[in-house]
Amino acid sequence: MSTKPNAGPTRTVMRSELNGTAEAGAEQHWVRDFVQRQARSRRLARAEVWVERILGICLVLAVWQALSSFNIVRPILISSPYLVGKDLGGWFTQATLWTDLRTTLTEMLLGLLIGTIAGAGCGLVVGLRPRLAKAVQPLVIAVHSVPVVVMVPLFLLWFGFGLLPKVLIVSLSVFFVMFFNTLTGTGEVNQLLISSMTIMGCKRLNIITQVYIPSVLTWVITAMRSAIAYALVGAVVSEFVAANSGLGYEMSNAALFLNVPRVFSVLIVLTVVGALLSGAVDLAEHRLLRWR
Repeated sequence: MSTKPNAGPTRTVMRSELNGTAEAGAEQHWVRDFVQRQARSRRLARAEVWVERILGICLVLAVWQALSSFNIVRPILISSPYLVGKDLGGWFTQATLWTDLRTTLTEMLLGLLIGTIAGAGCGLVVGLRPRLAKAVQPLVIAVHSVPVVVMVPLFLLWFGFGLLPKVLIVSLSVFFVMFFNTLTGTGEVNQLLISSMTIMGCKRLNIITQVYIPSVLTWVITAMRSAIAYALVGAVVSEFVAANSGLGYEMSNAALFLNVPRVFSVLIVLTVVGALLSGAVDLAEHRLLRWR
């Protein structure tokens, strides 16, 4: 006499597996829906920020045009958005803009590179030796208290009127920003981690490359935003004194001949250059500091 196999446990197991699969699918759907909502929220927040920026710029332009059109402020002092836009459009069609822009960017980027490497390198070396830091820091502060603009005539006397003195002025402007930020970053390194690596027998070079440099890199990249502003100021100011091209030279000539629209045109170009370089620093920070 044959007996039928008991199918009850098998059905129970299959039912449990189906319920588990359904629950896992529902959970995955919930997670996917949550991620999509978060992405939409971030896109909406970015769009709102850009709308606010555009509205702010439009408001500034409207007030500026009103001040000029109704003679609240003399047009010879502030020009107007219309005249500046007209001048900027004509300047873009001329070769002088690109020559001036190339000259200023060359001076700025070379000085920024040299000043960053020198400032960060010196700050790291001094920061690794606390006794040296105590001896050197007052001297560096004293030198930093002298305005860089004062050094322009002296550098022109020493190095002539070519590219070199302007690059050195920019480098000096950037050097102190990088030096003090790197020195501060070196002092903020977790000493407990250093002690642990020393106990484990790690060499000094490994500690520097694996702990100090990654930690200091955060401070260096953050300081780049201020360094860009200092570099632009250094390049433009050095061109005020002695140059035959560059945005500073163009602005100086425009002010000399009371060409107010051109002065504002140069200011707008400098603002755009600074914003683009600052955006490049943000991108570099996002790429290089993902480990944070």
